Amino acid sequence: VGYGSQIGSIDLMFSSGSYAPTDSPTDCMIDGNGFFMVGQKSATISEPEELTLTRVGDFRFDGDGYLVDSNSNVVYGFSLNEDGTIKENDGLIPIKIPEDDAADAQEGALKNINSIRIDDKGNVIGIDANGNKPFTVGKIALANVPNPNALEKTQGPYYKIISNAGNTVAYGAGEGGTGMLMSNGLEMANVDLAKEFSEMITTQRGFQANTRIITVSDEMLQELISMKR
Repeated sequence: VGYGSQIGSIDLMFSSGSYAPTDSPTDCMIDGNGFFMVGQKSATISEPEELTLTRVGDFRFDGDGYLVDSNSNVVYGFSLNEDGTIKENDGLIPIKIPEDDAADAQEGALKNINSIRIDDKGNVIGIDANGNKPFTVGKIALANVPNPNALEKTQGPYYKIISNAGNTVAYGAGEGGTGMLMSNGLEMANVDLAKEFSEMITTQRGFQANTRIITVSDEMLQELISMKR
């Protein structure tokens, strides 16, 4: 009893890290609070609790036209009205390139696009190869978690929403306390190396001081014994 050490707790840190530019226009990071919501290929999700949260925006489109992360989990967002506003009653849907509506297109064929990008509001915008006109694929949703420290850490960069995390609500980027999106880049680790090195040096010096105390105590006892003799 009293010897050794053990882990008291593991705290989660959700402060924003630095921006690391990449060559992919579908990579994005959250500049502020919020989480991306990913899951399996389903039709419509009514509540964010049914999905998994992540801060890693390493996205790309798969062969079926879905926007997915590096582990092939589908990114969820909102469907939009013609004026660009969010359809209130449609819930959260998988972001997917729509089917080609041209008269000569094969059934189930995806719309042919020249390029695609994600703006700071989370709108996934593509350039239609037929006519070279921009169109909106969908809008990435961000989850605002009132108590992110209560999230349950799962495998890799994913988190599950549990009861004491608060009422989690999905918003567009920049709304409801969530941050804006920065595309063409990913979020780096949020560890402050200068702070960690300072704490390591402080701990090391404290250990050295404790060892000196043992040496001084030994010398004092030795002097006491010598005085008795």
